[in-house]
Amino acid sequence: IDRVMEHYRLDAHIPGMVWGVVKDGRLVHVKGAGVQDVDAKRPVTADTLFRIASMTKPVTSVGIMMLYEQGKLDLGDPVGKYLPAYQGRDVISTFNEGSAAYTTRPAKREMTIRHLLTHTAGLAYPFTSPTILAIQTQTGRDPKALPLLFDPGTKWNYSPATAVLGDIIEKLSGRSIEAWDQERIFRPLGMVDTTYSPAAEKVARLATVHQRESGGLVEAANPPTYAPDVRGD
Repeated sequence: IDRVMEHYRLDAHIPGMVWGVVKDGRLVHVKGAGVQDVDAKRPVTADTLFRIASMTKPVTSVGIMMLYEQGKLDLGDPVGKYLPAYQGRDVISTFNEGSAAYTTRPAKREMTIRHLLTHTAGLAYPFTSPTILAIQTQTGRDPKALPLLFDPGTKWNYSPATAVLGDIIEKLSGRSIEAWDQERIFRPLGMVDTTYSPAAEKVARLATVHQRESGGLVEAANPPTYAPDVRGD
């Protein structure tokens, strides 16, 4: 297994990775290879930490379903019931690519929690919508605060919708998303190293972010903590 994985790592030009084998519910083998820091060349170990990025989305979605099971919300509830800023959100009706100017119309329906869970709420990331990218570049506004790309429930678009779900969790629980996830999800599952804001000891174990350039791998910006809306980023 180690030979196969190391071959895969080198063939795919992955700077560092960790793999493990679980048998009968027990971790029977774990191995790290490569480097966790492409500049300092610190080696990867079994304790190296990696950013999970949008894998926070299923974590936040689990939190929403916990609140659903507790009767705190319904999946058909309008988002504006909990977050007034999303009530009556308009839809972009015309858009000028040259000037990024746009007009809006009223949405045919309110976005619901189900729409957020399924990425059909009409929201978009700048990297998934040239329209939202142009408007954000022109206005500097948060994409979650912009008019919708389409009527909720009519199309699918990968988006920061799960970050809005995180806001709902915080509103209904009265706790930060970090505190909620630690108490209700991470600690019960034994995810002792999972956090949005790692302590200094954990930062030292964090694999750096890098990008490929003509000269090879180059370290990119490496903030040790995430912005608050990483709960669904």
